[in-house]
Amino acid sequence: MPQSLQKRQRGRKKQLWALAAVSTGLILVSAPWLPASHPVPLAKEVLGGLLIVLAVAGRVWTTSHIGGRKKRELVTTGPYALSRNPLYGFSVLGAVGIGLSTGSLVIGLGLGAGVFAVLDAISRHEEAFLRQQFGSAYDSYCRQTRRWLSLRRPRQPAEGVSPSRERILYSLRDSSLMLLAIPFIQLVQYLQAQDVLPRLLFIP
Repeated sequence: MPQSLQKRQRGRKKQLWALAAVSTGLILVSAPWLPASHPVPLAKEVLGGLLIVLAVAGRVWTTSHIGGRKKRELVTTGPYALSRNPLYGFSVLGAVGIGLSTGSLVIGLGLGAGVFAVLDAISRHEEAFLRQQFGSAYDSYCRQTRRWLSLRRPRQPAEGVSPSRERILYSLRDSSLMLLAIPFIQLVQYLQAQDVLPRLLFIP
């Protein structure tokens, strides 16, 4: 992989960590516009939790499917038949879920948009590398499959590809921050209810 792309990927990680830090700070001092007991923020929290679980499951599916083949061959089956960047797509979905788990639609959409902007930028640079690596085969794949979502039935996994226990555990560990967001947000809301943490902003 070219050093320029590696540098951009490291920059992407720094941007995502910065976005996570800002979002965490916002969560610590904000609360939903409506009372926590109101059905609207409660529905947002439930939807957010479901999106997080779906995102983690999707990341496990994607990581297990591609195995160690990413740099050796062009994978176009399974989740890669739905999107050229399924791992990034599920990450955006998880970001929206984390934001919604606070009971705020604004935080959910804002966090999702921020993560999408960072990942969309890096995906375009990665595509240039993949096009150089796989040539016309990658061009054909791009014509059939959209960068983020293609509404077509995914093809079956390539023959001989089966998820390993180690890869599933790795993916779960890699996605653990998404799962930890749920109890963290619940703890913040409890501490705010006890007046331990301030509620400086009320966000719809």
